[in-house]
Amino acid sequence: LDVDGDSFAIYLSDRWRLGSKTVAELGVRWDKQTYTDLAGQTQVSPRFSLIRSFGPKTDLRLSWGRYYQSQGINELQVEDGVEQFFPAQRSDTAVVGVQHKFRGDYAFRLEAYWKFLNSQRPRFENLLDPLAIIPELEPDRFLVSADKARSRGFEASVAYDAAGDFSWWASYTIAEIVDRIDGLDVPRSWDQLHAAQVGADWEMERWSFGLAANVHSGWPRTEVIVTPSANPESPMIGFGPRNTARFGSFATLDLKVSYKAPIRHGTLSYFLELSNVTDRNNPCCIDIDLEVDSSGNTFVEQKKDYWLPFLPAIGVLWEF
Repeated sequence: LDVDGDSFAIYLSDRWRLGSKTVAELGVRWDKQTYTDLAGQTQVSPRFSLIRSFGPKTDLRLSWGRYYQSQGINELQVEDGVEQFFPAQRSDTAVVGVQHKFRGDYAFRLEAYWKFLNSQRPRFENLLDPLAIIPELEPDRFLVSADKARSRGFEASVAYDAAGDFSWWASYTIAEIVDRIDGLDVPRSWDQLHAAQVGADWEMERWSFGLAANVHSGWPRTEVIVTPSANPESPMIGFGPRNTARFGSFATLDLKVSYKAPIRHGTLSYFLELSNVTDRNNPCCIDIDLEVDSSGNTFVEQKKDYWLPFLPAIGVLWEF
């Protein structure tokens, strides 16, 4: 396809102080695309935010905004046989947050958000294996067509960040994201009810060390249904309702060590990254194979596949 055109964006904002404890900001963004050949591809996005201070260490933050996400000119989904652009997706987002700073460089934050998503463009997913090298060629490719979606969540976090060499943080989140399809709420494939993260960093003059642990609820999956057919060597393989089952919980621990050395022209940094250092099996996919038993009968074998195992990586970065 021969596609050409332009995209334009203008953003204006104004911030002012309302008394000694309140700061407000109004903004608006204007976007336009000319390469989509769609009428009305002009978007106006208003935004508003408010910060209210309750003493020198406590802030209340409120914000609301409308956000549009149009397809880039390089994002036409030709790999799935799509030859036209879709209208820009819209998200109306509200966020409420409270932050308090304690003595000793500790900060605590509570935050809740709501997102109402409209004009969602169709997308393609693989029901069994999201890690396929060429997902468009797999037989489990599936079109997800949901005009609306909803996301909401609550997060509590605490962080320690002193002026010295050591800092750490921890957070816990309860959240959901669902598509509205044919009158039903269907969890998106990355929906996770619970998630927790813990991390720490040590920064020295040349050395730095970091670790991060991530745990979350299992992501949705689709059940595989095997039905006998007239030909015993070719059983029928189908799918149950999309994303009604769940994988097991995901957990990983990652480490990083780096060393920075000044040189004549810039700085050289050497780093070692260790992903999933406990080599935990985190299920991600379902693999289906046709097998033959000792009697010559064909049967379908299902087994789980996993995210990456323990994986070391080394690298060098030259900054100048």
